[in-house]
Amino acid sequence: MDIVLFSRILLRRKWLILVTALLCAILTFFLSKRNSLTYKSVATLATGITIKEEVSLNETKNNRDDIKNKFSNLSEFLNSRDILTMLSYRLVFHELESGKPFRPRQLEKLRQLYTAQEINNARLAFHLKYDNYQGLSNLVADDVKLKKILKVISYEYTVLDNLLTIKRVVDTDFIDVTTITENRYFSAFLVNAYCEEAIRNNIHSQSLRSQNSLEFFKDLVTQKKQILDNRMDSLKLFKDEANVVNHELQTQSKLEQISSLESQRHEAIKSINAMKKVLAHIKSKMGVSTISDEPEDNTFLNNKIYQLKGKINEINERYILGGSKDKVLVDSLKILRKQLNLFVVKLNDGTSKVADPKDELSSKKLNAEIELEQAKSNLSSIESSLSRLKSNLSGHTTSGNSLADLEMSIQVAREEYLQVLDKFNAAQNAALDNGMSLRQVEFGEPADSPEASKVILLTVVSFIVTVILFVVFFFVREYIDKSIKTPTVFKNRLPFHLVGIVNNLNDKNIHVPQIFADKSKSIDHDKFKQYMRKIRVEVEGLGCKSILFSSLKESEGKSMILFSVAYSISLIGKKILIIDTNFKNNTLTQLLSAPMNLGDISNTTMPARMIFDAAEYETKEDVSTSLSPQEKTYDFVHKTPYKNIFIIGCQGSELSPSELLQGKNFNELLDELKTSFDYIFMEGPSLNEYSDTKELVDFAEKVITVVAADTHISQIDMLSIDYLTELKEKHAGSILNMIDINNLHE
Repeated sequence: MDIVLFSRILLRRKWLILVTALLCAILTFFLSKRNSLTYKSVATLATGITIKEEVSLNETKNNRDDIKNKFSNLSEFLNSRDILTMLSYRLVFHELESGKPFRPRQLEKLRQLYTAQEINNARLAFHLKYDNYQGLSNLVADDVKLKKILKVISYEYTVLDNLLTIKRVVDTDFIDVTTITENRYFSAFLVNAYCEEAIRNNIHSQSLRSQNSLEFFKDLVTQKKQILDNRMDSLKLFKDEANVVNHELQTQSKLEQISSLESQRHEAIKSINAMKKVLAHIKSKMGVSTISDEPEDNTFLNNKIYQLKGKINEINERYILGGSKDKVLVDSLKILRKQLNLFVVKLNDGTSKVADPKDELSSKKLNAEIELEQAKSNLSSIESSLSRLKSNLSGHTTSGNSLADLEMSIQVAREEYLQVLDKFNAAQNAALDNGMSLRQVEFGEPADSPEASKVILLTVVSFIVTVILFVVFFFVREYIDKSIKTPTVFKNRLPFHLVGIVNNLNDKNIHVPQIFADKSKSIDHDKFKQYMRKIRVEVEGLGCKSILFSSLKESEGKSMILFSVAYSISLIGKKILIIDTNFKNNTLTQLLSAPMNLGDISNTTMPARMIFDAAEYETKEDVSTSLSPQEKTYDFVHKTPYKNIFIIGCQGSELSPSELLQGKNFNELLDELKTSFDYIFMEGPSLNEYSDTKELVDFAEKVITVVAADTHISQIDMLSIDYLTELKEKHAGSILNMIDINNLHE
C-alpha cells in the first residue's frame, strides 16, 4: 500500500473523522456525567492454600502447579452462580426486612407490581431456598416468579456478577473482593455479605462431599469387617472339627515320630538279618540231627516265654505310638525283658541237666529263634505304627491345605479391611478440616470519599478510539481495494505504456469545448485541459494517422476520451475525422448528431461531394471557397459543430465490423481519407465482451486503450491484456481515465 496515498485519503476524510470523533466524545461526556458518584469497598479472603495457620491432620506440601490448580478451582467456585444466588437472597432479605433499603426506587416499583401478601410469600420462599441452599430454575413456575422479583429490584445474578470483581492478590494467599456502587453502605454490605456466603457455601459443599464420603466408607468398613469375621469363624469351626490345635506343631511331631520309627525299623531289620545268620550258623553245626523232645517242665517255661514276648511287643507298640517318651512304659519293658531272660536261663538250666553235649547248640538255637521271633514281632509293630502315622499325616496334610486356604482368605480379608479402614480414617480427618481454610481477614468498610471522576478520561478515550476505528476502517478498505486508482498502481499491475492520465470530472453534463473555454480557474477543468494537452503531445509523437480507441470493459469512458483528444488536436489546426465503428454502442454518432450510416458506404458512393454542416458555412459557395484544390469531397463525411472535427456515423448493429464492411474496400477508403485529414480516430467496443476491436485492429496503425481508475483487474481482463501485449508496438499504450486528483501527488 502507498503510504503517501493513504495519508492523502485520511487528510481528505479528516473532517468526517474529527467531527464524528468529537460527537462520540460529547455523547460520552454527557452519558458519563449523568452517572452519580460511586463508592468503592474491598474485602479480603484468606484461602489457606499457601499459608497454614492451624494444625491439620493432613499435612501435605504443595508445589507451584498444585497451588495454581487450587487457586483456579477456587476462582471458579467463588464466581459460581450458587454463591451469587445466595447473595441475591441476602440482599432481598435486607431490602424487605431491614427498613433501610439500598434501592428504594426499585423497592417502590416492586410494591406497585405486587401485593403485600405476594411479597411476603416471596420473602418466605426466598428464606426456604436460602436455608436449603437451593437455586432458581426456569422450569419451575414459582421460581420464575421469584426471578422476576429479583429483576425488578436489580438483584439478579447477572447484575451482581457485573458489580463484583473477585481476583487473587498476586503471589499471595489472599483474594480481594471489590465493588463500586452509588451507595457507600451498599458497597460495604455487598462485599461482606459475599464473603460470608462464600465461606458458608464452601463449608456446606465440603461438608456435603465429606458426609457422602464418610457414609460410603463407613458402609464399606462394616461390609469388610463382616467378611473377615465370617472367615475367622469358619477357621475356628474347621479346627474344632479336625481336632487341630496347632497344625504346624502337630505335623512336626508326627514327622519326628515317623523319623524315629524309620530308624527303629532299620535297626530291627538289621537285627533280624543278624539273628538269621546266627541261627543258620548254629543249624550248620548241629548238622542234620535234631534236638530231642523237650521235657514236660520245659513246656511251661516255653509258654511263659511266649506270653512275656507278647506283652513286650504290646507295650513296645504303645511306647512307639506315644512318641517313645513314656518312661513308665520303658520301665515296664525293662522288667518284662528281665523276666524273659530269667525264664530263658531256667529253660537252659533245665535242659542242661538231661541234655547231651549237643544240648548247648540246641539251647543256643532256641535262644536265637526266640530272639528272632521277638525281633520280627518288634518289626511288625514298628511297621504297623509307621503305617498308621503316615495315614494320619496324609489326612493331616489334606486338612492342612484346607486350613491354609482358610488362613489365606482371612489374610486377604484382613488386608482389604485395613485398607478401607485407612480410607475411612482419612475421610474423617478431611471432614475435620472442612471449611476451615477459607476465612475473611479484612472486612469492607463504607468509603470516606467517592471514587475519582473518570468523565474526562472516558471522553478522551472515546475520541481516540473513534479516530483509531476510522483509521483502521480506511486502512482495511484501501488494503482490499484492488482498483487502478493511480499511475503508480497502473505501472505495477499493467504491462502497458501510460500514454496519459485524465482526472475525473464531477460535472453533471460534460461539455469539452466549454471546459477548454472555461477561465474560472476551476481545478478540475484546469487539470483536465493540461492532461489533454499532454496526451495530444503523445499522440502527435506516435507518427501515425489512424488510431483505434478501445477498452478492456464497458463504461471506461473511451468515447469521451476520443472526442476530447480530437478536440484538443483540432485546437492546433489539425483536421480530425472520427469514424464511429462501435456498432454495439454508437455514443459518438449520437453525441455529434451524425445522420449517415457507415454501413451504407459502397464503392459507388465515392468520390462525391462533401456535405458540410451549415452551422459554420451558410452557402454552398462558402463551402467551395473553403476547400483547397487538393481536397476532395465525400458525401458520407459530416462536419460536426466543432471546427476541424468531422465524423462518419453509424447505427447500432449486432453484426461485426467484418460483416458490415465486407466487400466495401474499407482500407482503400481509409487510405483515401488520410490524404484529406491529419488524423482518423476510430472507436471499438470493449475487448472483454466483443470481438469487434480485434477485427478493427487491421484497419488502424496504432491502438490506444482507455482504462478507468476504478476498474478491478479480473481473469477476463487478463485475456484481453494478453492480446494487447501480443500486438507489441502496434499497441501504443493506455490512457488512465477518471482519476481522483486527490490521489495524485508529486
